[in-house]
Amino acid sequence: MILLLAAACGGGQAPAPTTQSDPRHQVVTETVVKNFDPIQFDDSGVLSPASKANLDAVAETLQGNPGIRLVEVQGRLPPDESHAIERAGRAQERAETVVAYLVGKQVDAARLVAKGYPDPV
Repeated sequence: MILLLAAACGGGQAPAPTTQSDPRHQVVTETVVKNFDPIQFDDSGVLSPASKANLDAVAETLQGNPGIRLVEVQGRLPPDESHAIERAGRAQERAETVVAYLVGKQVDAARLVAKGYPDPV
């Protein structure tokens, strides 16, 4: 699961939620940009095509809300047989993949920080 948390906004106003003809399964407030569409990876950690489309919408949201100054991209994995440290490492790699993708979509890297967590929210 990838969760995006906006850590700082400017101007004291909540960013406007995005509205377009396509459904944006996102919530945008002063402190949270939450994407409800799953960001999925294949076994080798490559983003799925559907996830890229979801992240394109996230990039557009961030570009349209410059007051969101810092976003923590949280990578979280469900518990499994592996050790928590291994899960945290994989979650970190996935969060970094999402950050790299968003930077490739012209979101300023200074606004993004990747953080992996070993457990789901």
